[in-house]
Amino acid sequence: MSILYTAETNSGSVTSFIPLTTVWPFSSACRSYFRKNGPSLMAYDPGYGLEIDTKVICAPPAVTTWWEQRKLGRGSHHTAVSIGPLTCPEDFSTVITSIKDRTSTLAMCCPSEYYLADTVPGQIKGRCLSDVSSGMTITYASTPHGQTTAWTTVTTTLSKSSTVGAIAVIGWNIEMSISATTLTASATSTSVIVSIPTSIATSIQTSIAASTQTYIITSVPTPITTSTKASTKTSSSVQTSTLQLTSDTPNPASNTPSAPDSDLTTGVKAGIGIGVGVGVLGVVALVVALYLYINRHHSSPAPVPALEPQPSPMFRTNWQQPSGPVEAPVTKRRVQQEPAELMGPLVKSSIH
Repeated sequence: MSILYTAETNSGSVTSFIPLTTVWPFSSACRSYFRKNGPSLMAYDPGYGLEIDTKVICAPPAVTTWWEQRKLGRGSHHTAVSIGPLTCPEDFSTVITSIKDRTSTLAMCCPSEYYLADTVPGQIKGRCLSDVSSGMTITYASTPHGQTTAWTTVTTTLSKSSTVGAIAVIGWNIEMSISATTLTASATSTSVIVSIPTSIATSIQTSIAASTQTYIITSVPTPITTSTKASTKTSSSVQTSTLQLTSDTPNPASNTPSAPDSDLTTGVKAGIGIGVGVGVLGVVALVVALYLYINRHHSSPAPVPALEPQPSPMFRTNWQQPSGPVEAPVTKRRVQQEPAELMGPLVKSSIH
């Protein structure tokens, strides 16, 4: 997929960009197709296939559109065309670059058998030239003076050494910042149900009343099961309460393994799920631990077998905070570049 640069308006002039992101295949025959432009013989002219011989195509369509845009006129609604991004055609190479800012670079490509001449530091200025020697035979197309459509082909033998030119390919390469994918997460409802004695249900409700989550406390008779190393005994039923904690927590896009349920003994059977706030779990754990501590140090009204201390319940929760949208912003600036015209001074240039 090609990267597209958006059109820009500078000083009232609109500049659009044509991408040249693939390497245009080279044809050796294009080396011998010359067009007389004024006093110079030029090879690799994009207009050769439009005006002289439609079978000769020596430039990519993007280069032809860029080079021939002068035929569209200069009206008040004129849109200039620049190449960008730029990839030099096959058998072309970058001969000079000018850096406009930290993200925008203007580059010039010449055919491999040509060199850059008449350069000016800090500017994309110069010509692609190649030396020709006396005695060489060259075929070129030209028109009579004052005419633009009556093309004829002429073959001549050079009487002295000289140079021939080639149409350079000039375009922009701009570093584009990539916006990070926005991550979203839906909210789900997670509940935790803990069975605790009724005697402390009221104090739990008071402790968590200030929270924004929803809490439901109901009283149900639940038997207390105790265990020892030798055997397991069940005492008479005592009045307990069921505390249901409901909290809305983010559900990340990726699947997170659920925490296993823990079977708790010594009078409390707790089922713990995922997504409950750390503060709420801390309050519940503190109250349950306080109850167990008091129960071990005070006699109860009904005879209850002595409880052997058990390991503290292990709470495990898997947390994955969703990432917020990250954007990162796209920035590029460039000035209008017209074909066959020289640019003003830029920031920095390098000649290859």
